[in-house]
Amino acid sequence: MPIRLVDKAVTYNEYGRAEVAKFDPSTAKRMGIAGHGVDFGIYHPRVDDASKDLRKQSLPKGKSVLGLCIAANNSRKDWFRTFQIIAEVIKKDPSVTFNCWVDPRRRIDIGEELTGVPQALGLTLGRDVCCPDPKQLHAPEEMIADLIRASDFYLSTSSGEGWGMTAGEAMACGVPCAIPRVAAWEAIPPECCQPIKAGGS
Repeated sequence: MPIRLVDKAVTYNEYGRAEVAKFDPSTAKRMGIAGHGVDFGIYHPRVDDASKDLRKQSLPKGKSVLGLCIAANNSRKDWFRTFQIIAEVIKKDPSVTFNCWVDPRRRIDIGEELTGVPQALGLTLGRDVCCPDPKQLHAPEEMIADLIRASDFYLSTSSGEGWGMTAGEAMACGVPCAIPRVAAWEAIPPECCQPIKAGGS
């Protein structure tokens, strides 16, 4: 449906309005902004026993650094590339392990099987990469917040975000983020991040 036929057009932020203005300036002018935000009652930096327990459960013997990926299974989340990046990180630092909050058996939009990808890249499931039981993928937000606080850093390889909720949640928990400079993430104030050149260490 053409956006100009919508009675009330809204966007998350000024970035979204600017993107619409590139192809439909008149609609962009009348667009409202429905602020997307983080619930600071849930996402905060206070580490509790649940976070400590999750960290212990998530760190296999010999591992000391816990990374976290949270992403839906869709075309903006290139899980082949994500596992490649994880393999590159672990090759440089074998003490790192990752919690990948995704169902590795499939990509919902195209039905691709992902189970064999980590192994094909030399990653050991349960040691280098841990994925939740698919039944846990719709866990309460409080559990996701505990999982974030249990982590040393958050990684995203998303190719596009209208807002980037998971990175915002990680920042609210005081967890460092490694995110690509794409889409709405370009609008993150420079004082909140340290840009890293692609391919850098």
